[in-house]
Amino acid sequence: HFNRIMLVKHIPVLASDEFKHHEYMICSAITLATRAAIAGGVEPNIAYATSDFHCWRAGWTARQAGFAQARRIPAPTPISQRLPSWLREAAGVGYYLLFQR
Repeated sequence: HFNRIMLVKHIPVLASDEFKHHEYMICSAITLATRAAIAGGVEPNIAYATSDFHCWRAGWTARQAGFAQARRIPAPTPISQRLPSWLREAAGVGYYLLFQR
């Protein structure tokens, strides 16, 4: 069992699955390093990471919020999920255009 192999007392177990635990630990470390870099004077950049089908609307939203220089980081959508994802995205954009203006 994963909990038994955690020998260091001060490291919390973030997930019962060992892979997920390490994934969460890496994300936490990156977040802390990023915060320290910004606090130390590194110029922060605005970026958004999302599925490739969602980048257009996310960029649109970022621009409306005043982040014209935001960078996109697209994650590939599996082929089997592309059609449902595009249809859902089109519905979301349509809803916004009709009801949120």
